[in-house]
Amino acid sequence: MPMHATGVGLVLLAHAPIQIQNEVLAGNLTVEPGHPLQSERELRVLLAAVRRNGVAIASRRQPEPMTSVAAPVLNNRRVIAALSVVAQSGNLQPAALTPAVVAVARAISRAVSAVHAGLAGPVG
Repeated sequence: MPMHATGVGLVLLAHAPIQIQNEVLAGNLTVEPGHPLQSERELRVLLAAVRRNGVAIASRRQPEPMTSVAAPVLNNRRVIAALSVVAQSGNLQPAALTPAVVAVARAISRAVSAVHAGLAGPVG
């Protein structure tokens, strides 16, 4: 899947350096076969919303309908990874998953930051 077509990819792209964003936005913005291209402007608006809201929601129709809800994992306020839950779209309400995804991403962020700062004991 293209980076701009997944929840995790959108989170990482939203927080990537501007030169990486520009490179992706200059490329093929097809989301999935048979789906219209996203415009660069639409994708920039979406990335700004991901940064503002702290969550990305991405859906696809093929090969089967799936929805991803993703949030950033931080280390000292820098995005180092993203966490997502992917489920069949059907009756899925992404808003129902959002609080749990955000809470777990924040918990992981706190743990990573603590380990990085030397505040926690060995992991494992």
